[in-house]
Amino acid sequence: MGTLSDCKPEPSLNRIKQAVVRLDAEALRCPKQEVFIRVGHTPGTIWLDLADPESRVVEITSAGWRVHTQSPVLFRRHSEMQPLPEPKEGTGDVSRVREVLGLTDDAAYNLALGWLLSALGTGPYLVGIVQGPSGAGKSTFSRIMGSLLDPRKTQIIKLTSDSHDVLVSAKNRWVCAFDNLGPLTPDKNATFAGIATGTGYEGRALYSNSDSAGFSVKRPLLLNGACGLVKFRDMQNRCAFFELPALHDENRRTETSMNADLDRFRPSILAGLCDYAAAGLRTTTVQAPPEGWTRMADSAEWIERCLQGKDHQPNEFASALSQSQRAAADDSILNDPFCCLVHTLASEGFTGSGTELLDRMKALAGANKELLDAIPKLPNLLTKKLNQSKDQLNRMDIEFKDTGRNKKSSSYSLSMKA
Repeated sequence: MGTLSDCKPEPSLNRIKQAVVRLDAEALRCPKQEVFIRVGHTPGTIWLDLADPESRVVEITSAGWRVHTQSPVLFRRHSEMQPLPEPKEGTGDVSRVREVLGLTDDAAYNLALGWLLSALGTGPYLVGIVQGPSGAGKSTFSRIMGSLLDPRKTQIIKLTSDSHDVLVSAKNRWVCAFDNLGPLTPDKNATFAGIATGTGYEGRALYSNSDSAGFSVKRPLLLNGACGLVKFRDMQNRCAFFELPALHDENRRTETSMNADLDRFRPSILAGLCDYAAAGLRTTTVQAPPEGWTRMADSAEWIERCLQGKDHQPNEFASALSQSQRAAADDSILNDPFCCLVHTLASEGFTGSGTELLDRMKALAGANKELLDAIPKLPNLLTKKLNQSKDQLNRMDIEFKDTGRNKKSSSYSLSMKA
């Protein structure tokens, strides 16, 4: 192939600009095609980009799956992306997920398998929350989990304070794994919820004051951090929680040993996930859980289609997901200073105005700054927060009522349910 130095004479800047304009014009006459990153979807088909030097992709349909040497669909590839191994038909074994992630119970295994299958679907995507004490291996767990479908040079990244930067990071990767997070603020909750269910960014186009440019993202998420990462019920209902125990020194493994197992088992895990995804495309109806689908109904139904299509018991995943979400909700209540104050006050029993309620809570908090900071500053904000917390209060068997209005103000009551 020739190089620019082979051109005699070398093209001028003006000629280069003319060529770019001509290519742009020709591109506008061509039919538009969607461009994917790592996982793509066309009607009835899932495409998985192996991102290897041969540009191979896996086509998954209801009839099964096969590897293409040339991709019929378009994928974006970045220098950060690492290749997936070629899956071999007939070698699928998703149970190896237990070994590479160190899972010891069935519920955690069902959650992990469900999250991986969710990441192959069309979304909305489950948010994987990896929690545990210091030294529990949360970062390693996230790195291995993400690499099973979307290996990268930098598998897990730090969270920035700028939501636009977070969306740009999500645009350039399939599995978005963020490391070592603290309790999520309302803004970060909204950002992550948007990425999992689908969101976008729009801003001023370059060199223009009137045109706008933007992009949309919908991605699987993995977030790891200390216990109590997700406090808001709305976000908890979008998550699968992995609670990792503290690791004892005798149970620790070297990263070299873990990577060796990962390299050995990844081809069979990938083949197994392709088998399950094909089963999900074949399975048109599933048995819904008795309590109905969760907040992420589309994702949960897709996962159950994959599992029930491979002869799993109905609602194995749905039960594990519901159990993990209930446990997370209970933990967030126990670790919430505001809920602790409300529980104490309800145990004593309270009836009075919003101002009296606020004064009583401040008296209970005393000089404890953490408790005082958890109390809203105004009576109307306090009653508003109590109304917004009714799901949590119900789980604590607390009843909060607006008991009416007298000549001066509204009256409220807090009590434990009989």
